[in-house]
Amino acid sequence: MKRKNLPSTKDLFREMIHGSGFFIPVIAFLAGLPIVALMISCVIAVYFVSEWSRVRGKNMPVISAITRYAASQSELCEFTLAPIYFAFGILLTLLLFPAPASSAAIAIFALGDSTASLVGGTLSKKPLPFNRAKTLEGTLAGFSFAFLAGAVFVSPWIALVGAAVAMTVEYLPLPISDNLMIPLVTGLVLMFII
Repeated sequence: MKRKNLPSTKDLFREMIHGSGFFIPVIAFLAGLPIVALMISCVIAVYFVSEWSRVRGKNMPVISAITRYAASQSELCEFTLAPIYFAFGILLTLLLFPAPASSAAIAIFALGDSTASLVGGTLSKKPLPFNRAKTLEGTLAGFSFAFLAGAVFVSPWIALVGAAVAMTVEYLPLPISDNLMIPLVTGLVLMFII
């Protein structure tokens, strides 16, 4: 039997950051949408300045260290856009769709996508048809965690639909970052069925 690779601490750290997006709708409920939207916008701005500085050889103390630890080797050689897409995806979903559709879409995206990435890279190297970067095990694990995350905010049937939409978008080889597309498409669908 072929031995599987365990995720690296870098992979775990990166996906922990991604999964923490689950808490954004909770914070928005407690603190208010305008405050959370402002906080996300500020984080995007600070990160942008940090990355702009980092690629020019200057580091911002905490943010550059987090980026160096979480980024893949190829991302370290260029401006790392994934966190900006991640934050914009969450911000736009919060602003465009009413709760609980936005809350469920963000939770589904945060936990589903991060779980799919971790499990897909750990349990199998057998690619799925049409998108060889994805695996059956990763997609099924992502679907399961997306469903559970969504069910915190909406009924199980709606969470099931949301998880199916999110994992379909995650599976498709789209030219636009899935960090933008998953929460937006999921939020749009959930808005119409809630």
